[in-house]
Amino acid sequence: MISDYADNHMSITYAFHSFLRVFVMLVILYHAIGPGALVYLIMILIILKILKINNEKYYGMLEEQSEEKRYANYLRDLNYERRYYAERYSFKYTESLSREYAKAKNRMIKTQFKERLANVIRLELTDLPVFIGFFLIFYQLIVAVQAGSITTGLFTAILGQMIALLELLRYDLDGAVWELQRVYRYFKQYSKLTDWGFESDKGEGASRPDFTNPIKIENLSFQYPETERYVLNKLNLELHDGETVMLAGANGSGKSTLIKLLVGLYEDYEGAIKIGGIESKDLSAPKRHALIGTMFQDYAKYYLNLEDNVCFGHRDEHFDELLERYNLNEIPRNEILRKLADSSVDLSGGQWQRIAHARLMNQDKKILLLDEPTSALDPLEESRIYTEMAKSIDDKTCLIVSHRLGLAKFVDRIVFMDEGQTVESGSHEELMELDGGYARFYKKQRSLYYAKN
Repeated sequence: MISDYADNHMSITYAFHSFLRVFVMLVILYHAIGPGALVYLIMILIILKILKINNEKYYGMLEEQSEEKRYANYLRDLNYERRYYAERYSFKYTESLSREYAKAKNRMIKTQFKERLANVIRLELTDLPVFIGFFLIFYQLIVAVQAGSITTGLFTAILGQMIALLELLRYDLDGAVWELQRVYRYFKQYSKLTDWGFESDKGEGASRPDFTNPIKIENLSFQYPETERYVLNKLNLELHDGETVMLAGANGSGKSTLIKLLVGLYEDYEGAIKIGGIESKDLSAPKRHALIGTMFQDYAKYYLNLEDNVCFGHRDEHFDELLERYNLNEIPRNEILRKLADSSVDLSGGQWQRIAHARLMNQDKKILLLDEPTSALDPLEESRIYTEMAKSIDDKTCLIVSHRLGLAKFVDRIVFMDEGQTVESGSHEELMELDGGYARFYKKQRSLYYAKN
């Protein structure tokens, strides 16, 4: 970070010196040939415009290429990463992936070549106004010498400065504009990052969260960027303080999307999401993080030791109890949790999921959001995990997304979603009596455990 600031400071200093030289030359010309110096100014403005367009196109190419590069790198990882070895070996797809990787790499190289060629052409075109302006000013200087307005010595001095100016305009000015645009983009991206994760309180001011209704959603609609279908469509949902709610429904009904909106990963929604009585868009990231703990469906697997995976530097006196509760004591505490060397270990999917549970419960959050939290666990372990969770979430509000309907007996209420809306809400018994979507899901899942007659 320090080196970035130093580089940016040097870039701004360099650009300032370049523009200062241009300004000084403009002042000298004005004193020599009067209003004729406007030719020089117009020439500078034209060049600046050309350079700005040129650099924007080049940066656009770099951004476009970053997507192609990520895709090519992903294909490379599929071919070489250890975690994909079993399927590579089983399905024998190494050769086809290698061909696809080569195609992606070639596309990236071709795109880069075309844009760099266009970049060279655009840079060469900037020489045209430079030379036109030079000869126009040279002509005005000759006229001024003949009219006796300037001396031959001053003419020679200005001409020498003009030749130096050619180099300045062709190279230094280009570099200055490039550096300024680079610094601008750097701080623009940095601003986006800080706004997303580290900004101070936004609109909530002195208001404090009201946990009478920890989560209240009204007429919520949302569609992912560059898509037309609404994943959530005028959804309404309310969670009460200390309530545990199970969110069920078919794939694509919007359950995981709702979790992402509650966490704040997207803010371009319609309707209202109130967390602790505060509109989600007005809730600062630090305050949101202090209130909400989340376990995503695609939880991360950190290749660190067990304590770092669970605590990330926030270990307290309950750490040992947490490992016991989630059956993690069999995992070596000081070894890297990935088979990188003899001093590291591999874990099963269930063990990783139990670590994700422990990581969530290690945080003292008022609201817990869990997306398919037991998908990798066997039924016995799943039941044990939920039993342990129930003991430690009495004072918390929980929203749990799950297709495993055995969870129903551990929750206070079940909300069933369909096509982006909440269509049923109640206890397991109430929804079974209703004989709607939830009842059909439950009966279908239960039938899988019974032999056919």
